[in-house]
Amino acid sequence: MKMRNSKKFSSRKSMQGATIIEVMVSVLLLTFGVLALMAAQIRSVASVTEAENRSIISQAAEALAEGMQINSTLSKQNVNGQQMYVHSYENYKLGEVQKLTLKAGSKQPEPKKDASLSKEDLAKQYLDEFEYVLQSQVPNVSNISYIICQDKDGAEAPTMSDTGVMDGKCTNGRTTTIKVAWRMRGANGTENPESPVYTYTLQVAN
Repeated sequence: MKMRNSKKFSSRKSMQGATIIEVMVSVLLLTFGVLALMAAQIRSVASVTEAENRSIISQAAEALAEGMQINSTLSKQNVNGQQMYVHSYENYKLGEVQKLTLKAGSKQPEPKKDASLSKEDLAKQYLDEFEYVLQSQVPNVSNISYIICQDKDGAEAPTMSDTGVMDGKCTNGRTTTIKVAWRMRGANGTENPESPVYTYTLQVAN
């Protein structure tokens, strides 16, 4: 009788051990599932934010390009053997990389409505509005820079170093081009040098 009781006790102990292992495996699988779901959600939020940033920047660049065309200087030039009127934009910091300081909540610049504004004043007004959007309206950005330069058709995208220095990759072509480069903040809201560089390029009609 004692031996039978011993076998029953041993059988119960084995069943308890198997049950504990099954529970541990289930918890481990559930943990992996939750982590995978969290990672997918983070990627989804990052994608939505990046798309929102690109939309805001593209709208700001298009508004600047429109203002540049309105406020350009027309000159007659020889283009491929033909005399043509060409827009020039010498009042728009051509060829200079502008690294912007982020200013969340900054006040939007008020446009001047003086009819006697010079082309230089209007150019500054358009640039101030463009910079205001980049500095304060683009969410979750750690650093952002832009350049307006002469480039070739099919311009190369700009780059940004680990220290946040932008290279516009301009080639001194005939087409005036607006280029923007930026990095997103890390998951904890701090600057992340390993974050991919996002870029936007818009060619202004000459």
